[in-house]
Amino acid sequence: LNVTLQEFVTNSNAVPETIRKVYLINNCVDNEIQDTTNGICQDLFNDYETTITGDTTRIPIDIVALNIPAPSDRSINTIDENAETYLECFVNMEQGSGGICGATNDEQISIQDYSQFIEIGSDCYDEFICSFGSRVNPNPTTSPTLKPTGEPTIEPTYNPTQSPSETPTLEPTYNPSGSPTIDPTIEPTENPTPSPTGWPTPAPTGWPTPSPTNNPTAEPTKAPTKKPSCLPTPGPTTQEPTTSEPTPWPTKRPTPKPTPWPTKKPTAKPSEAPTRSPIWTKKPTPSPTKEQTYGYGGYEEEEPTTTKKGY
Repeated sequence: LNVTLQEFVTNSNAVPETIRKVYLINNCVDNEIQDTTNGICQDLFNDYETTITGDTTRIPIDIVALNIPAPSDRSINTIDENAETYLECFVNMEQGSGGICGATNDEQISIQDYSQFIEIGSDCYDEFICSFGSRVNPNPTTSPTLKPTGEPTIEPTYNPTQSPSETPTLEPTYNPSGSPTIDPTIEPTENPTPSPTGWPTPAPTGWPTPSPTNNPTAEPTKAPTKKPSCLPTPGPTTQEPTTSEPTPWPTKRPTPKPTPWPTKKPTAKPSEAPTRSPIWTKKPTPSPTKEQTYGYGGYEEEEPTTTKKGY
């Protein structure tokens, strides 16, 4: 493996598009080399990932391990049942086109043990042996952070943000959005909701209220007004609206001091010219000047009765 690596270094043109790949055929396990500090799984792995460098990148070498167990009666350190995992510490399984092809231990080594891996259509042939893809590792930063995290993630992202926040959150969410906004606010709230909606509006208001209600309606209107009042009443007459069908022509001059005891049965046709000096009485007349009597075909209005003084 060291000699092979030196051949790549000596004859390499350091072009990222060049495919570099090593095929290993293994019959036995050598834990003394594999697990030592200077062994296959440590120093050699790093050498194969970082030795060849370009102008701004490190160009790794992919590994394909063909593990064919030796017969147990001929080897005390046969790969045996570990054919699918032996040298997985050396093969980069998550990136590139490297991988492991393992044969079953049938207590013999035959040509079929080898030829099965190059059969067209087999997983080993398609995914590892004849799969080629260039990959590069960016060179480490020349200005590392002076305050690295004490508990780094064991699953870092492969696509980090190009412009990270200078003041990241101390308590990030465990369930981040799968479709984050590409235009986040520069002044996020200091008290975000612990239970955000699963269906946020695609067109939020540009001027949200600084004092939103703590008890929003569970069934908001489907046709809200496009020109809401800038000075809504702080104490409406009732907690519930007076009617489910409000008038489409509300008054342009509402009273500044509405009565705290509005009538529960308002007149259907109020006067267009009400008196400006009403007289309050505890016992209003039960028979106003006009009243309606209903007949079979409709209704008719009775004339008001008057009392004439004598001559």
